[in-house]
Amino acid sequence: MKTACIIPHYNHPKTVLSVAERAKQYLDTVWIVDDGSNAEPENFEERAAALGVRLIRHNRNQGKGAALRTAAAELEKAGFDYMIVIDADGQHNPDELPRFTALLEENNDCVIVGCRDFDSVEVPGSSRFGRKFSNFWYWLETGVRCGDTQSGFRAYPVKPFSQLQLHCVRYNFEIEILVKLVWAGYKLLEVPISVTYEKRITHFHPWKDNFRLSLLHSYLVTRHLLPIPHRKLVRQEDKHYREILRHPLQFIKKLLNEDATPGGLALSAAVGTFLAVLPLIGVHMLVILYLCIKLRLNKVMALAIQNLFMPPLSPFLCIQLGYFLRHGHWWTDFSMKTCIYEMHHRVLEWLLGSLVLAPLWAVLIYGIVYALAALFQRKKEESAPNLSAKRGNWIGIGFFKVLLFCGGYRLSLFCAWIVTWFYAVFDRTAHKAALPYLTLRFPQDGTKKKHFHRLIYELAKGLIISYRSGLGRKIPIREEGREFLQEDRGQILVLAHFGCWQSAMTLLGTPGHTANIMARPDKNGNLDKFLALGGDRQFRVISTEGFAGGILDAADALERQETVIIMGDRAVDGAPAITVPFLSGELELPLSPWQLAARCGKPVIPVLVFLQKKPLQLILRYSKPIVLPSAGDRKPKTEDLKTGAIAYAKILEHAVQEQPYAFFRFGNEKN
Repeated sequence: MKTACIIPHYNHPKTVLSVAERAKQYLDTVWIVDDGSNAEPENFEERAAALGVRLIRHNRNQGKGAALRTAAAELEKAGFDYMIVIDADGQHNPDELPRFTALLEENNDCVIVGCRDFDSVEVPGSSRFGRKFSNFWYWLETGVRCGDTQSGFRAYPVKPFSQLQLHCVRYNFEIEILVKLVWAGYKLLEVPISVTYEKRITHFHPWKDNFRLSLLHSYLVTRHLLPIPHRKLVRQEDKHYREILRHPLQFIKKLLNEDATPGGLALSAAVGTFLAVLPLIGVHMLVILYLCIKLRLNKVMALAIQNLFMPPLSPFLCIQLGYFLRHGHWWTDFSMKTCIYEMHHRVLEWLLGSLVLAPLWAVLIYGIVYALAALFQRKKEESAPNLSAKRGNWIGIGFFKVLLFCGGYRLSLFCAWIVTWFYAVFDRTAHKAALPYLTLRFPQDGTKKKHFHRLIYELAKGLIISYRSGLGRKIPIREEGREFLQEDRGQILVLAHFGCWQSAMTLLGTPGHTANIMARPDKNGNLDKFLALGGDRQFRVISTEGFAGGILDAADALERQETVIIMGDRAVDGAPAITVPFLSGELELPLSPWQLAARCGKPVIPVLVFLQKKPLQLILRYSKPIVLPSAGDRKPKTEDLKTGAIAYAKILEHAVQEQPYAFFRFGNEKN
């Protein structure tokens, strides 16, 4: 493979040459395409020539797409096979170029996209949303998933630039070329890359460029769904027919496992539902199958779910609703005239009603199928603990985030209420774990199903409120007992899995003071995302899987007069615990907060987060500090530790009497 590095440049005088110099360490051919810059380094041509970098100039600014097309035309003349594009603003790290060249050595006929790690840097929420939104449209247009369609760090084959019909010349070009390369038969490969987001200069115009992107996505989706084949530049051998003839059972198994994640199955069911409700008389199955092939959905699920909406019930409900929308009252005159001679009116009413009911039923079916599929997947993983978790959870979370953004808080709660009923009915593992607490709190009730549903629903509500805050729609907060805090002298805040405790993480810090959170290592970065909502508050995570369970690091933080935050209501397996009276039974609590308080002589301040419905607000309640006798270097007395734990359990008792479904307790209770 003959490969060059291309750096499109437009007004990045401080970084372009340093990027080129570092890229030159890995590739012999490095070109800068100056797209009509009016701000460039001093002695630009001489310094570029001294580095051995070729400089190509545009007389006026034509756009990034035009710069890439100019570079591709010159590279094709010079006999190059691939070009690796890296931005000139210093956002990308040229030291990661070998990742691209290594993939190119092993793969032919591919396009490579560098997926940026947004979890490691401070990235604006608009950029995160923009990437996810763009990824979604790309999937609709190609049926292929890409983790970062907006990344500018890519490796392109050179020849297709002159073989494909490309129309865009600005930022929208990067989407157009990526889609059309996949249409042409090129494989999409991804490589993880780092990203630097500090002091970044961008020439992206939100209104103009978003308008161009909207027009482009509309065209690409429409073109992809048309039954017109795309021009293939790379021929992939089609083995489907041979598989059917030689191994029919294997082919059926492949169909059943196609995108069989909870999110994939739920989306397939939703698409099948939406199309089944529409008045596509006689062609429902063909349309559903066609769209599933185009979008690479699970065909079996989509075709199976349509049977729930077969005539006469679904069309009758749609016609009734459409009739009501047209005339203001329900259709009750069932005669030869209204059913046969006015059939064209009934079809119109069917269409009107289906446009309302189809999206509602699709959302409902999505939630039901996702809940069931996630439950079955978890059961399977529990029976095979070494099996790695599959992709899918992020789709469910993303669904509720989109629902919040588009439909609002109340619609999200309604969907959560429906979905949690399926967990209440089918999730025996969670029900068994919650049963000890429900038995203590509701000893008179024989069945706990309705209580379990309320418990799970309140948990879902807390998560939705946290996601709502992440979208910038924070609810009012009222603090009670804040006078008990003493940030300047060091303190231990003990949280519980009570109410909207996720949101409380970002509220406990105080600007100018560091808060240390004791938690297990977060491999998915979810805790970091929550803490990022704290704005200018400073947080540090102390791993509980480190030496001595993180107690020594927490003690050092207290010595520095900092705050330490601990979850104090659940005992972790293998960690020291203490059993205390709770309601009519007993409760097992972790010992670490009380050991830390006794050794360091610091107060323990219990914190609980209550959700008030009318008006909607969070109540952050600090209780009076629990002070234990200071043990110093001696071993703390067991009775002193138990005294503190009992006092904390009393506070939890009062809280669950006030809001019984806000205490998310699973296991460790003793009757």
